[in-house]
Amino acid sequence: TRELPEYLLKKYCLRGKGQYDGYILIDDFLQHRVSFMQRNLMEPQQLSEKVDIVFLRNVLIYFDNQTKKQIIKLVSQWLKPDGLLFTGHSESLHGISEHFYALKPALYQYRGG
Repeated sequence: TRELPEYLLKKYCLRGKGQYDGYILIDDFLQHRVSFMQRNLMEPQQLSEKVDIVFLRNVLIYFDNQTKKQIIKLVSQWLKPDGLLFTGHSESLHGISEHFYALKPALYQYRGG
């Protein structure tokens, strides 16, 4: 919670008390808009709708460049235009895809077609 701005904490989070001290509960508004999925990145898959953000942290480091290109092509099909992709800090999309723009280290924006 130290990295979240105070206004977002107040708007979307409840602080735990008693045995839940140190934890936060995310507001129902956000809970209903977030889903966590496990995917096999080596198999083409369709999502029911495109998403705003994909977290692919510390995954690409285990693959060669050709496989990375296939994975990123698949992930790009899941993202909405201008969607965000988070990778690990030791990972780069340089030379992997021209459809992603680096915003910060480990943060890319999908600019593809």
